[in-house]
Amino acid sequence: MLVLGGDPGSISAIRFSPDGRTAISGSYSGQMARWDIAAGREAVGMATDVAFDEEISPDGRMALSGRSPIKLWDLATGHEIRTFAAPLTNLLAFSPDGRTFLTGGTDHILRLWDIASGRELRTFIGHADWVWSAAFSPDGHTVLSGCKDCSLKLWDASSGHELRTMLGHSGDVMCVTFTPDGQSALSASVDQTVKLWDVATGRLIRTFIGHSPEVCVVASADGKSALSTGQFDGVLSGSSAPSWYAC
Repeated sequence: MLVLGGDPGSISAIRFSPDGRTAISGSYSGQMARWDIAAGREAVGMATDVAFDEEISPDGRMALSGRSPIKLWDLATGHEIRTFAAPLTNLLAFSPDGRTFLTGGTDHILRLWDIASGRELRTFIGHADWVWSAAFSPDGHTVLSGCKDCSLKLWDASSGHELRTMLGHSGDVMCVTFTPDGQSALSASVDQTVKLWDVATGRLIRTFIGHSPEVCVVASADGKSALSTGQFDGVLSGSSAPSWYAC
């Protein structure tokens, strides 16, 4: 086990780079750091706002942090590249090509931003409450979002048009993710469940029960298993095919 320490504040988020060699951590004290995993030490420190969420770009060279405004960082130097004038934000999600990213928050709206210019490109309007989570499909053509109103929505990424609404949770949807093939999706909710969905039809395939509230879930690279955790129960749960096939 490797223990990384140094930030006196409570850790609010941690993300690994795509190659697994580095990680970034954010805290409620307004500090963000890049860590060298092999050496077990902080490589670069960055002073940001409260880092409620953070994301590393697909190429591992940049990171997003903050709530409002959003800041873009060069991870090699720790220098701030630019800021984005987003409303109060609960989530950050890079597109697969790293050229754009999503924000969503208390105004019920998802927004798509251009990394190169800092310009807002598009809005996704349709949720009735806070947007807690969002993810791009692996091909970048669609977006899935989760809301405080218990719903998930699938969107066309190029137009911002809503494709369908998926209902089944009875609590805030805190985490969403696609499987690597993009054909299925997982959602995790404060109702203590993880749900598996068919993306093409919006049909609920399966429900997994067993966590405390504030569940988050990730899919394996081969799409045959998934790992979920509850924020307050301290438990990591995993399963593999066939019981969690394609999740």
